[in-house]
Amino acid sequence: MGNDDSTSKGRATKALQGRAKAGKICGLAAKGKVKKMAKKAKGAAYLCERCGYVSADQGDLCRPLEL
Repeated sequence: MGNDDSTSKGRATKALQGRAKAGKICGLAAKGKVKKMAKKAKGAAYLCERCGYVSADQGDLCRPLEL
């Protein structure tokens, strides 16, 4: 039996939703709001140590680390 991609994606999405914070990029990711994420990532100066997303504004991230 191989790994079922749809099951794996479902688990990953549920895990992300459990960690996602409202008003943060991970919260947008959990809701599938990719265009809004892309706008916030343009000119990224910070990386979130928690989820790995990037943003130009450290306030968009849970644990920002300056790049």
